[in-house]
Amino acid sequence: MTITPLDPEAEHWVLLAQFGSDSDAKMTWGEEGALYWLIRSEDLAARRFGEARLILQG
Repeated sequence: MTITPLDPEAEHWVLLAQFGSDSDAKMTWGEEGALYWLIRSEDLAARRFGEARLILQG
């Protein structure tokens, strides 16, 4: 089996926030998906939250 390394850029990103679907709270994304906010380490250190990226996993 060959293991493919992650993109070198991936090591510069950190998870800022994660929210899973909660049907009891009536908050669902896709079919029981989750929302992830990622930000580069240097943007987090500089408090540039406008540079964060949102990913929806459904």
